[in-house]
Amino acid sequence: MQDLVRKCRDGGMVVVSAPAGFGKTALLLQYADSIKEDMTRGDVGLIDAQGMRPAELGERLRRLQRDIAPTASPVVIVDNMPRFGKVGLQRVVDTLFDLRDQGFEIVVSCLPTNHEFVKAVGESSLIPARSLLVQPREYAQWARLYSISASLDVYHLTQGVPALIAMLQSISSQEADGSALNAGILGIYQAILNNLQQARDGLFRIVCFMLAMGSGTIADLEACGVRVKPNVLLQLSRDWPVFGFAVNTGEFKCLGLGAQIKRSLQQMVARLSSQIVSHAGRMLVKASRFDDAVELCENVLEDNDAIALLAMRPTGFVLSGHGLFISRLLGRHEASTEEPLEAGALLAACLAALTLGDLRLARAAALELRKRAYDMERDVDPTEWACACAFVALWDSCAGISLPTLSEQFCRGARSSHADRLEACIAAYDRLMAGDGNIAAYSAPEPLPQNRRCNRVDLLEILESTVEVLKQAFCGRPEDLGEAMSRLSGLRDVLLERRLLPCAARVRMAQAVGHLMRLEPIADERAFIDANTMAVRQSDLPTQLFCLAAEGWQALTLGQVMNAQFRGQQVEKLADKSNIFLRGWAHLLVQSAQLRDASMITVREQADLLDLATQAKDPAWAWSTALHLSAARFDAELSAWFSMHRSVLLDSSFATRACLAMSVLGDRSDSARRLVPLRHPSQYRGVIDEAKEVESYETMLYLGTPDVGQVTINLFGGFHVLRNGHTLTDEVWKRKKASALAARLVLSIDTFVDRRVISEEMWPEMDYAHARKSLYTALSSLRGALSQRKDGPQYVVTQADAISFNGDYVTSDIRRFDALAREVLLRKTGRSAQEVIDDCLKLEEVYAGPLFIPSIGNTQFFVQLRRMYQSKFIDCMIRGIDLSVESGNTASATWLVEAALRQEATREDVIRRAMAVFDLCGRRREVVELYNSHLHYLEHEVHALPEEKTRIAYEQIIGRSKAPVML
Repeated sequence: MQDLVRKCRDGGMVVVSAPAGFGKTALLLQYADSIKEDMTRGDVGLIDAQGMRPAELGERLRRLQRDIAPTASPVVIVDNMPRFGKVGLQRVVDTLFDLRDQGFEIVVSCLPTNHEFVKAVGESSLIPARSLLVQPREYAQWARLYSISASLDVYHLTQGVPALIAMLQSISSQEADGSALNAGILGIYQAILNNLQQARDGLFRIVCFMLAMGSGTIADLEACGVRVKPNVLLQLSRDWPVFGFAVNTGEFKCLGLGAQIKRSLQQMVARLSSQIVSHAGRMLVKASRFDDAVELCENVLEDNDAIALLAMRPTGFVLSGHGLFISRLLGRHEASTEEPLEAGALLAACLAALTLGDLRLARAAALELRKRAYDMERDVDPTEWACACAFVALWDSCAGISLPTLSEQFCRGARSSHADRLEACIAAYDRLMAGDGNIAAYSAPEPLPQNRRCNRVDLLEILESTVEVLKQAFCGRPEDLGEAMSRLSGLRDVLLERRLLPCAARVRMAQAVGHLMRLEPIADERAFIDANTMAVRQSDLPTQLFCLAAEGWQALTLGQVMNAQFRGQQVEKLADKSNIFLRGWAHLLVQSAQLRDASMITVREQADLLDLATQAKDPAWAWSTALHLSAARFDAELSAWFSMHRSVLLDSSFATRACLAMSVLGDRSDSARRLVPLRHPSQYRGVIDEAKEVESYETMLYLGTPDVGQVTINLFGGFHVLRNGHTLTDEVWKRKKASALAARLVLSIDTFVDRRVISEEMWPEMDYAHARKSLYTALSSLRGALSQRKDGPQYVVTQADAISFNGDYVTSDIRRFDALAREVLLRKTGRSAQEVIDDCLKLEEVYAGPLFIPSIGNTQFFVQLRRMYQSKFIDCMIRGIDLSVESGNTASATWLVEAALRQEATREDVIRRAMAVFDLCGRRREVVELYNSHLHYLEHEVHALPEEKTRIAYEQIIGRSKAPVML
């Protein structure tokens, strides 16, 4: 409106040019009303010129000139200006110019095809259709006026066309039924086509292509010989914004929700010209938009035209997953005529049959192709042929499906990037299944982003993704495996919907391998079975054996030991000697199954027979021996084996397989796990940690071997010292003073204790001089027990007149306890309840019993710390119990209650928590027994009564049921 007022004021004449639905008439009426309400303006004359002849319109204009009073700036509005001949148009334009010269303001509306009128009055007065679109700053008013949902993508649905925005009031969400909006869009496009056809406008053919294709670029049209002039592009952007044309990118996108309106638009174009829709199909195929081409074929094209499109790019249609469409299309052709298929269509039939798993049809088509080898050279593009040959190589184990050998001259130019990618993918897969399995060098291209995909399915990309998953599963890291598996998410249903069973089986197999190697729960129990069945049909023995071995590992994770062992033995028996990967994986499977099910006596007897002098060059055999020694608890022999075969055992390409074996063996592989260095990449440690986190608290593993010379001194539950992972026996601690001194220093680790303090505690009956000499003797004994030497680790360090343990070489369960207790009791935010419960369960494992108290000297310091640690332990258990009860985790609550009762059975708060947890678990008899034993203790030992809270808690539990309780 503002542009209209400004142009009228500056030039005296305005032409509004826009298609139907842009609100031209509404704009003119709104302007007329504003003039009438302005008392300073003159009268307004309105003319609807629809269907008028030049003479009739001229007469109406002259009549208005006579009837309108000569006031300030009267206005003449002419709506729907028709297209006239050259002479009639000049007369009408001259009349309008006369009126303007006499002081009239002239406003005219017309369609964009009325180029002659716009050119005659001058484009400086033009308001194009683009200016009539609803702008973002105006949309808020439209939304309030028509109650439009705020969740709608307005400009995607309407391009800002006023009539279409008004229709959005019938749509509540992006997924809602848009039949009313689609009907409006269809009406606008129909009116545009009728108008362009009647005007014989050169834009008509281009618009038909756009509607038939739905979206694309001007380059797609020009690639098929449709020349588009620059002035036409300007018209599209300025006068026909309903096509969403962007001048800077050359892209266009027609409006509409769903496939139904697309079908209606294509049928609309087909009624006007069947040649245009056929030509549009060729454009789609040349642009590799096979999904849209198939949709066009199914909507409007005859079968012969569809077969012609198919013959253009047979491998393109197949690799985009349209085997079912090809099968149905060629089936209808065979039923309706006896004419032979084009060579390209016959090639498509062969490839499509392979993707559908119809090997009989594939063999028949391949036989016909071999008979028509000459036609292949004449009718099939060399790059298509190269891609087809590479694709057929996926089924090279099947007899009778090979393609004919063409002339050397033809094959010389038969190369394509798709063929190279297929060959690289097949080579990597074959090396894994039938070779040494080292495919770490294979790298699949990054998949295209979703917004740049032309087709929903890309079989080449899917095959590459499956090989990438297998590569990361057997030669990579767990985190990279998860990223590779994300490429396959959601593909299974799409492939099954299109009946691409061989590809679906391979995708399921790759996903199952990913879950297996990441130690995740089984998501598809039949994946390996179905892939094995498909491999049997294709005579693919390596894949059969791979699936058999994978089934065995899957069975072993479920505890089916005999099943797993049988499958491993079958693979070992049937696999060729050149198949290093499968034979090694199967051998590790057999060994893991035997170790898991055998008794410790049998395991140790077999371990005694191992020849540790043998040099194992293959990681599978090296790990088999290592796991056998680990299961037998032959730690010294295992350490030697690990030292001899370090590079083989820590081969990064074998990490995930080793982790799987250690996972299924459980605690029998603990010794092997401790051999994995902390500095080693997370291929080992990350997977083991992840597997153990599922159990939350059952075991707490130390997954790194201690540094050389590392000493661990544990004081909970007794005095226990380990050096380099080996327990130091009583023979090493010949003097009790050395162990007492070690315990005292551990309690103050990393802090220096004055010699006088230690002397007074350990030799209270002596004077300081004699006590100092005894301390010197004890220190010498301690250093000897720890094998401390000048050129080795310094466990005991002195500074001035104080002594301390070196925390770099000495660790203790005291330090672990303090860290866990601090997390449980002091850190109140940033942690979930389950994390706190897990820490409580770990703390219960660390606290093996009351703190060690030596039997010599003044033990008051140890007694105080024993009470303190016991109190901290009970406080942590109580917090864990409370959180477990709140979260409904009765198993953890029961475990923590029983741990607390073992250490402190007389604390009233422990008694109350225990009764509450026993009540939740239905153990009311134990509630009564616990309370009565507590009463007996108070009565005979303390001569007191239970706290009021305890008595009330007991009565509330018992009072819920009046049934007698058997004691």
